[in-house]
Amino acid sequence: MYSFLAFVIPPIKVIQKPEGYKAAHLTAVSHPYVQRKRTRRLFKAYNRINHRQDLQQIRKKAA
Repeated sequence: MYSFLAFVIPPIKVIQKPEGYKAAHLTAVSHPYVQRKRTRRLFKAYNRINHRQDLQQIRKKAA
């Protein structure tokens, strides 16, 4: 019954860790589901950082 699912879900490829780079982020990059989760997380983080910077700019202008 469930044997065909193995072909539908692409396997997670573990690629070699490059030197001097954030290797943890690159272990399961090729898998689309992992990709989707990761991009969401990254976008959240970037938005948080950008929002904080925007607030700082506004405070500077107000001061």
